[in-house]
Amino acid sequence: MAITDIAIPQIGITEWLKIGFLLFLGVFLGYLIKVIIKKIAKINIYPWVRKTSPGLYKRTVSGVNLVADVVQWVIILMFFLQALSAFKIYLLDEILRLSINFVPKLAIAFFIIVIGLIITNVLSRKIRSIEFNHNNLLAKFLEIVFIYATILSALEAIGVKVTPFLEIFRVGLYTLGLILAIAVGVALSSSLKPLIEKVLNEKKK
Repeated sequence: MAITDIAIPQIGITEWLKIGFLLFLGVFLGYLIKVIIKKIAKINIYPWVRKTSPGLYKRTVSGVNLVADVVQWVIILMFFLQALSAFKIYLLDEILRLSINFVPKLAIAFFIIVIGLIITNVLSRKIRSIEFNHNNLLAKFLEIVFIYATILSALEAIGVKVTPFLEIFRVGLYTLGLILAIAVGVALSSSLKPLIEKVLNEKKK
């Protein structure tokens, strides 16, 4: 039975100090960036959300906390991978090489999602502010359509084939449109019924 020996390079005190420094620096910077993100959100984002969309405040806080945690651990992971180079393990270099083409696409997808959610939120609030029957239903319908379209656009930006999802989106859009048309039709028929009966009664006279 063959045994494969894994050669681990011998490193000195200097390399161990470098590894320790990199790990400490990664943890420190990760925590610092996390605090800065939350501070910026507290000063600039949270007051604006409270003023424009109070109902989204809790979700905004949760989203900011999630982003801050992800950024913190990404920074720590990067410094950890860099520390592995002391053992001749160059994972960070390989990851950076592979991500050169992917990161710009991911940034574009993130930008599309942010813009899409902002547009969806603005349109939804505008529709709800208009006084007519079933305005909440119409606002919810547009929210579903725009969010789904935003997700599909983001997936397309990172190179994911979304043709099957487009077919599902088309069918779902037709279905939601039919439901909305029926709901509006029922509402209009109920509101116009007294007027029609009045006109018919006047003609009979």
